Amino acid sequence: MPRKSAKRFKVNKRKKEKNKEEGLLKSIVIPIAATVIVFSIGFTLYTVRTAAQPPTEKDLNACRADSDCVQVPTDCCGCENGGESKAVSKNFRGYFAEERARKCNNVACLTVYVCEEDVKPRCVQGQCTLRAEQPPQ
Repeated sequence: MPRKSAKRFKVNKRKKEKNKEEGLLKSIVIPIAATVIVFSIGFTLYTVRTAAQPPTEKDLNACRADSDCVQVPTDCCGCENGGESKAVSKNFRGYFAEERARKCNNVACLTVYVCEEDVKPRCVQGQCTLRAEQPPQ
């Protein structure tokens, strides 16, 4: 009889160890998985919300120096092809390129150069604008 009792003790001990490991696994894996899921959902919502909000006019035009400003087309053609252009912060050059690519697929432009030659992007009172070059005084 003592042998059966010893075997039973070993089996019970193994079951307890297995249950302990499963409990430890559950107590670690489930909270980590829940955290990852919650973080993923939050990040997705943040990305969607941020991507849906276009930059404000103030952000588009913000500058500190003339070198912060670039000239970009405001329509599908730009002033090089009969359209219009404006000055914006160089940080948003990519934004305008993406918008143009999205909106202007299959748009035909005239080959009419209407850009003003003496106009350059300038930073005036913290905002990018197209201004004529000032002659040196």
